[in-house]
Amino acid sequence: MVTQSTGNHATAVAPAAAQYGLPAVVVLPTDAAPAKVARIRAAGAEVLQAGSTLAEHVTVVDELTRARGLDEIDPYQNPDVVVGQGTATADLLHQVDMVGGHLEAVVLPVGAAARWPVPAWPPQAGASTSTAPSPAPSPL
Repeated sequence: MVTQSTGNHATAVAPAAAQYGLPAVVVLPTDAAPAKVARIRAAGAEVLQAGSTLAEHVTVVDELTRARGLDEIDPYQNPDVVVGQGTATADLLHQVDMVGGHLEAVVLPVGAAARWPVPAWPPQAGASTSTAPSPAPSPL
């Protein structure tokens, strides 16, 4: 399998691939945190560092999928990844409920917006919110 990441997604993909005995190639930015690079390599993944933009990383991933026949695990558009993120939230809410707690807020980083345009929120009158925005390469 192959993926691109700034490091967080890759630190999950690498050990998952190792657990199932699958080869993993991770494309990281040239300025990726050394600790993340070391953690990903320690999990057995091949690390390729290329450029600093999403467009550069996606290009390398596309080349690897063609040249090596690897399956891509996209951090932003793979339905299983998105479902997993939703499941993590459901698990959090369940755990809080189990102890009789109440969340005032959930604060989390969001990095996937660079892959597609972010719609205005709240939606404008007459705008459809029934479908996700179309993927587009990052302008960065």
